[in-house]
Amino acid sequence: MVHVVKDTVADQRKYSSDIEQCLDNCKEKFNQILFGVLNEGNQDAHKVEASIFKQLMKLGFILMQLFFASHNKGNYGKTLKTAQGIAKRGRTSKKAYFSIFGKMKVTRYLYHIGNVSFAPLDIVWAHSQKVGHVATMDSEEIAICFNRFQRPAL
Repeated sequence: MVHVVKDTVADQRKYSSDIEQCLDNCKEKFNQILFGVLNEGNQDAHKVEASIFKQLMKLGFILMQLFFASHNKGNYGKTLKTAQGIAKRGRTSKKAYFSIFGKMKVTRYLYHIGNVSFAPLDIVWAHSQKVGHVATMDSEEIAICFNRFQRPAL
């Protein structure tokens, strides 16, 4: 059983704002791609193809930012109940993520139980890699996986 405390209204607005910004960036990049394709009348096909590929890589990067924004930095509330006890949300920490679209820094929350620290978002990533697809896990699944990914607090 996992107990998650709801975030404040300000936290929810920030989360929503991050997603909206990513969505706007996606729409803008997609429209740029369409405009380029529709207005490349005199270009050779291989040059248009190269341009599309380059722009799709940029769009993929923005979509990955949207993916991480949708996980709200791994914020599951002020506390998270696990088999080891109540984990308290602590500071945020940045972690490099290497995507086929480029390297990005992802900010995620750390939770602590005594001298043990873990980042729920890291557990989601590890689970996703294990099962071979992008997975969305609820708080209970993260608590179950917690046992496998413990490390000393920083």
